[in-house]
Amino acid sequence: MTTVLTNLEEWLVQQDWRGWDPFDALNSPLLKSLTLGMHFPGIAWLQLLKRLPLNLRPLLSVTKRHNAKAIGLFLSAHALRYQRTHEASDLARINYFYDWLFNNANREFGGAGWGYPFDWPNRTFYCPAGTPTVVNTAFIGFALLEAYHATADERQLALATAAAEFINAGLNSSRDEAGECSSYTPLDNARVHNANLLGGALLWEVGSLSQNSGFLATAAARYNWSLAHQAADGSWPYGVSTSQGWIDSFHTGYNLDALDRAVRLTPDPVFESALERGYRFYLDNFFEEDGTVKYYHEDRWPLDAHAFAHAIITLTRLQRLDSRSLPLRRLVLGQLQQRFWSNRGYFYYQQQRHHTNRIAYTRWVQAWAFLALVTCCEET
Repeated sequence: MTTVLTNLEEWLVQQDWRGWDPFDALNSPLLKSLTLGMHFPGIAWLQLLKRLPLNLRPLLSVTKRHNAKAIGLFLSAHALRYQRTHEASDLARINYFYDWLFNNANREFGGAGWGYPFDWPNRTFYCPAGTPTVVNTAFIGFALLEAYHATADERQLALATAAAEFINAGLNSSRDEAGECSSYTPLDNARVHNANLLGGALLWEVGSLSQNSGFLATAAARYNWSLAHQAADGSWPYGVSTSQGWIDSFHTGYNLDALDRAVRLTPDPVFESALERGYRFYLDNFFEEDGTVKYYHEDRWPLDAHAFAHAIITLTRLQRLDSRSLPLRRLVLGQLQQRFWSNRGYFYYQQQRHHTNRIAYTRWVQAWAFLALVTCCEET
């Protein structure tokens, strides 16, 4: 896999870390005009371009762009690698990604947050380009903390703290007897478990470093809310609305990652039990014998490179919990390369039942694959 990692990194550098995205249809002036400013036509055009195996973006004037979440994942990978190598090239990239994130943060809602470089209409709300999301901001915050631990650069910690400030006070919250659930963005009231838990995890990590009792209290309330909604078998639906009842592999992985971050800092029997049950469900329901990663717990299709890449990260992070983890990781890694690797130097997007979508999506696939491969290299 070292050769694949080297080739992927060379391809990313050639692209200047920019790329297309499955959800960037409304960056087309033509398609955006055809929505007539309405939500559901926007969803229709987005889904059409996302599902087509033929990439029409160049014809529709959709340009390759930097994506904040991808930049955060690249920062995580280089920080992880720098902790071992102390190579000047990795440090230079860490500083480059930090500067990009600092200069492109949205500070409109307090602290610092990051969104997508495209309008994103979805089932429950409309997210204009640049609107900060809790998921993007959390992953970027984790990357900044990785960079801080690798370099002792206080700027990284300061920006991670600003990210936590946005997550703590810049979102809408729903409260009940179980705890608190944050919204996905400052503009909606959606209740989505991975968003809620990832935001809680960043608050937990930054609050633990800085002894910020406010961050820790908010984090605990958000964890408690999502744990109260965990099913007896250890699973979580994507969200609580009637249109968000599916259970998929990589969002489940996000939930486990977020919960593990709390357990590592403050062992708690309730959190540990929830993590163990969730991981058992994850292992039992999302993997076939040969290492193929199912998208949904009851349906393998589509086979998505994002799901395979994130599974490698989750299996590595939680290997202490189950002896199946590392043998399964080896199989998933082999399947990722066998099914999705292109000799052009990047990973394909998806395999459907009857065709393969070979479009190279930077944020959705390449950034996660890059982090997954660096994670494996650092573990060996």
